[in-house]
Amino acid sequence: MIFRTTLHSSRFWAALRAVLTAVALIAAVPAAMAQVPAPPDAVSITAIGDQTITLVVTQSDSTNFDHFICAVSSDSGVTWPPTACTQTGSTAPSYTLEIAGLTNGTIYQVQVAAASALDAPSAFTTAVESARPVANEGPGAPTVGSPTSPAAGGLSITWTAPTDLGYGDPFATAVAASVLRYEYRQKESSNPVWGGAWLPVAPNPSNPLLELSGLTSSTNYDVEIRAVNNLGKAGLPLALDNLLPAGPPPPPGGNTQAIPTLGEWGILILSLLLAASIMLTGRRRRG
Repeated sequence: MIFRTTLHSSRFWAALRAVLTAVALIAAVPAAMAQVPAPPDAVSITAIGDQTITLVVTQSDSTNFDHFICAVSSDSGVTWPPTACTQTGSTAPSYTLEIAGLTNGTIYQVQVAAASALDAPSAFTTAVESARPVANEGPGAPTVGSPTSPAAGGLSITWTAPTDLGYGDPFATAVAASVLRYEYRQKESSNPVWGGAWLPVAPNPSNPLLELSGLTSSTNYDVEIRAVNNLGKAGLPLALDNLLPAGPPPPPGGNTQAIPTLGEWGILILSLLLAASIMLTGRRRRG
């Protein structure tokens, strides 16, 4: 009688279902944990910023892959504490990750593992990338050559790239090839305010050159040139003051005598006609 009552009890069947569900879940965990994804193919640091490092991870085998786990070392690889990394973009097989909350000026080494939905991680990448976050650092000032004025109303300025690109070592060596771009602004020297915006200089990495035209030859100009690294950070400007464009060239043959105006020609002709009239009048009287 008690057994029959138990079989017809809703509490009994609810408890039995709960037990069976728990058993199924426990049995599924080892199987899921066994499905470990392949490790990432490659990891590279593509940018550094204020307390941040940006990575691109290549994951060609997406079997059992769900997300990435990052480990960051600040003691030359002695310890590797897990560190949160946020996926900010992906175009498989490449994934962009950002690690934030770092200390500017500290050199970090980074390793990445692929993980399943249950956080079953692959082996961490053997390649260890290093970077040092920077706080809005920009390049140093370019080194100028000798400004010239090859044409009337024009200025020509050359310079060499700054030695300090504004990156944190040792990351600088990895991105030095993507050197810099340059910007400039100009104003009349008599104007104390830089009213114009920074303008791009036409790219010419091997021989940076700025050519200005349409300037007033009797007016002095101030020009500033600055470098911008591939982090988008602008550097210290190179300041050039009181540059004077060349004036117009002299007339051909070196003749600098002024040409008479139309009014001056008119007076000259009238004077000649008057002199001729006086001479003719004098001859008639003598005759």
